[in-house]
Amino acid sequence: MRWLPRSLFGRLVLTQIAYGLVVALSFLVILELTHTRFHLEASQRQGLDWAREIVSEHAALAAAVGSRADSRVQDLLAQLGKANPSANFYLLDRSGRTLAASLPLARLKATTVDLAPVRALLENRKRLPLLVRDPAQPDTPRVFSVTPIGGRPPEPAAYFLMVLLGPSTDAYLVAHSSYPLSDALIMVTGVMVPALAAAVILLFLVLRPIRAIRRTIEAVEREQLAESPGPAPRSLEDVSELEQLSRHFDEMAGRVVELLRRLRDDDRKMREMFANVSHDLRTPLAVIQGCLETLVLKENSLSPGQARQLLAAAAAQTRSLTQLVETIFELSKLQSPEYRLHREVFSVTELVHEVAAKFSVRAERRGITLRVIGEDKHIHVHADVLLVERVLDNLIDNAIKHAQGATKIYLITRDMPDRAEIAVSDDGDGLPAEVQEQLSRDDSLSPRYAGATEKGMGLGLSIVRRILELHGSRLELVRTGIAGTKLRFALFKQPD
Repeated sequence: MRWLPRSLFGRLVLTQIAYGLVVALSFLVILELTHTRFHLEASQRQGLDWAREIVSEHAALAAAVGSRADSRVQDLLAQLGKANPSANFYLLDRSGRTLAASLPLARLKATTVDLAPVRALLENRKRLPLLVRDPAQPDTPRVFSVTPIGGRPPEPAAYFLMVLLGPSTDAYLVAHSSYPLSDALIMVTGVMVPALAAAVILLFLVLRPIRAIRRTIEAVEREQLAESPGPAPRSLEDVSELEQLSRHFDEMAGRVVELLRRLRDDDRKMREMFANVSHDLRTPLAVIQGCLETLVLKENSLSPGQARQLLAAAAAQTRSLTQLVETIFELSKLQSPEYRLHREVFSVTELVHEVAAKFSVRAERRGITLRVIGEDKHIHVHADVLLVERVLDNLIDNAIKHAQGATKIYLITRDMPDRAEIAVSDDGDGLPAEVQEQLSRDDSLSPRYAGATEKGMGLGLSIVRRILELHGSRLELVRTGIAGTKLRFALFKQPD
């Protein structure tokens, strides 16, 4: 329904107004009914003894029992009717049949009267009002006064019935209809309007958390949810259920927005990485294709030495391509949400010495000295030993390959109360400025700088970053102010 307000507050206010109108109308109806009943009861209670008093003053009525044709009784009742036009007078026999009336008998629409309300009034005069149908106007029940005549209770010989017609002037009808209505309108206005105003104010206050949730939803849709300082949050025990719901929803919305931002950022980085990797895949493929096409086209004109050189170049590029593809597969596996670490407790000191021994010969061939610096005691950590070894392999391999001008590479271990710190440092010219900037802002490394993926450096560091992220750690670039590069990370001793 388009006419309904869109907001919950507007709909509740509209519901409250409709509820108030129903209550007001019900109140008016009940007031009118009770007012009419009160008027009838007051009229009947006031005239309860009028019939008895009239009979006691007119002996002819008591003497006329059973003489329907007595003209004196008919004349007496006619005189009573003229003297009191607000009532009709009837003389009834014990069965309720009309013997005489203040009106001509020919004008009566009914000749009998139901005696049940008559007997009820004679037996109990407290339960009022009681109504009887006037023979002159049987469609309209009216209050009455009655007294038995002659005979012995509870079976009198006759009944003298006085039907109270009440005022019938236009002025009375206007007053009867306007005064209760005006009083009711005053009461409804005085009660319902303040009640509705109080209800609207209460709804506005109660629904404040709902409006906050709506604003949060709109912010999530725009992905512009921001932390606002605001007042210090109260304990959940001190706030209402709606405020608790609003607070939990805000926290959930914050996490959703943060996840959306991370997903978008990860998607952007992944697309950039695959774009660069795709470019780097074309280089070895082009070399392999060129070597093989040369062998095919110039098979008869090439010397054995030239053919071997082409095959050697193609084989080298094939190995490079295989290593690059394996690195991509490994990074893809580590990025999978289903990937699980195989944690165990091991000595990181022992692992560092083993990795240093593995690379020592290769480092010496390049004129680099590989040394381990740290305490002699074993430092045990809780981590995936194979992945930690891969981290050390990549960092040392990158240092050996890319640390231009380096003569020394240091593997440094440091024992902390709850974790162990491991660092790989060299005295070379340092990493490219773009890599340093990305590491400093804790960003995922993207192999965009020249020569990164051809030498495996960008993807290698990306794998290192992902492995440490799985362990709840991160790779940190330590700025020492001297030549060289120092990369540091930490591993926790106890299960997290």
